[in-house]
Amino acid sequence: MTNADIINWNRLEPHPRTDDQSASVATGLEARVHDPLWLLGRQWQFREFEGEDTGSPVSVKLQYATSPLSRWSPGVDDAAANEALDFSSQPLETLVEREGSTLVGLRANAEAGLHFFTLLGARGQDGLKPAYLKAYPLPAPTAQASLLDPQVDRLWGVMAGRAPDAVKLAADLAASLQPSAGTPDLPSIPAVPAAAHDAVLAVAMDWFAWYSTEIGASNANDTWVPERLEYRFAVSAVASKGSGETVLAAPDYRGDGLDWYDFVHQAGRSLGATSESPTVQKWTGLPAPVTFHGMPTMRWWEFENAAVDLGAVDTAPDDLGRLLVTEFATVFGNDWYQIPVELPLGSITSVVSLVVTDSFGQRKLIEPTGQARSKSGPWRMFHVSEAVAGRGAGADLEALFLPPVIAMQMDGAPLEDLLFARDEMADMAWAIERLVEGGSGDAANRAEEWERSLAAAAAAAAAAAPTAPIAAIRYQLATTVPDHWIPLLPVHDGTPRGVRLQRGAMLHFDSGAPVAVEPLGRLLNAPVTPLRFFEEEVPREGRHVQRIPMLARWHNGRIISWIGRRSRVGRGEGSSGLRYDRAVGSVASNV
Repeated sequence: MTNADIINWNRLEPHPRTDDQSASVATGLEARVHDPLWLLGRQWQFREFEGEDTGSPVSVKLQYATSPLSRWSPGVDDAAANEALDFSSQPLETLVEREGSTLVGLRANAEAGLHFFTLLGARGQDGLKPAYLKAYPLPAPTAQASLLDPQVDRLWGVMAGRAPDAVKLAADLAASLQPSAGTPDLPSIPAVPAAAHDAVLAVAMDWFAWYSTEIGASNANDTWVPERLEYRFAVSAVASKGSGETVLAAPDYRGDGLDWYDFVHQAGRSLGATSESPTVQKWTGLPAPVTFHGMPTMRWWEFENAAVDLGAVDTAPDDLGRLLVTEFATVFGNDWYQIPVELPLGSITSVVSLVVTDSFGQRKLIEPTGQARSKSGPWRMFHVSEAVAGRGAGADLEALFLPPVIAMQMDGAPLEDLLFARDEMADMAWAIERLVEGGSGDAANRAEEWERSLAAAAAAAAAAAPTAPIAAIRYQLATTVPDHWIPLLPVHDGTPRGVRLQRGAMLHFDSGAPVAVEPLGRLLNAPVTPLRFFEEEVPREGRHVQRIPMLARWHNGRIISWIGRRSRVGRGEGSSGLRYDRAVGSVASNV
């Protein structure tokens, strides 16, 4: 017989101490109080006799005003341009993050050209494909593009002669379909028969509209600030409460998911939102108590749900978030009520009035929490704070802001990966291009490109004619740094104690004359001369910036794709191994 065969049974049952078992059980269930005067004293001590919460709300009348967003600006200052905001076809992230200009890789170029051929075939114009292939051949990759991205040669070998150059085709169609004066027409090359002219023109117009939206789409109002490595923009609407305009700015959005807390209220600024008036609506209904898992039960003998144990919350004394949630759940959980109100996306809503009728028939006007008197200050939730502290009372936004943003998006593999790091040994900072967009349109590893270039240089040196023998000891001005390490040099910006990190360049002397090594990615080739980063943007832990293709579905079902940028904390300090003024010995000298 093993231990597994032993079965134990336990049973819990009441055992009265008196002979009258029914009376003893009844006494226990009555939960009698033997010192009622002490309980009355405790009730008086906690001010329960004032009867502040004896009534329960039975009816609520709510009046609120809603204003839709109507204007936006790519900057956060008053001098920035502004224009009408239309988020019916795209979310705010796409409008803000889409890059100012789009570089089309070989794969996207060929796929767009094949789509043009598909539309030609749907119109019965397959016979014109050879003419378009001859007029718009795919350009062969350059030697530098092949060294950076070896895949581009293989891709071009497959697609050359099978797909037209969509980039050049789109440029010619833009000039012919959108002339400054005259009727839209086809380009003169290739020659299209008169019988097929109308059909090909319809194909060209449909394809060009698709290409402009999906492939060659660009954002004329670039919100990316290269010096700060972040996005900056502002949106506005007619004030939903009072008069004037409500301007909300995002001064330091880093591309990590846009929401209401990325905005601040800019009092006194205007973007020209005067076309629409706020919509005032009324709602009357029955409030519902707030319920959540693990909340204390209202009945005396009701067993609480053991799945959520609020008493076992593990928190530290400085973890205010958990402490506040625990206090709300255990002490004030049954004091909250909610009313459902549906609000439109991309709007600012203010409560005009809130009247509550309790179970005693009394009506009370509920003031906003920002105006209510409290020893600990006003309590707010989903509150958009003032942009500049101390600008004046009433500058904070007393409204609920629902930005027109997506709930979920899909991120692709990074097209560009840039790492900023400080090098204490070299007394400088570096911008390390780990990945850049290659000629094929995919990401290319710059470290692998550097190794290929070193191998090619060694092979070329071995094949060259023998040179003079190397001296036993040679003077080296500086050690070699990989091409994808771009130096950031400290310079003064003209202000007291103002230092910025300016993009520099290492020099190569392969051809005799010094040649500056330029970056290949778009992040370091910003249209700013000279490109200077604020010193605080490259802290000791560094900065990590990526260009990522993104895909999302908007509320109307449309699938939207764009390339955005994301700025995060880096990975700490780095070391380039840069050294100056070295004596290098040959192998034979053993120096």
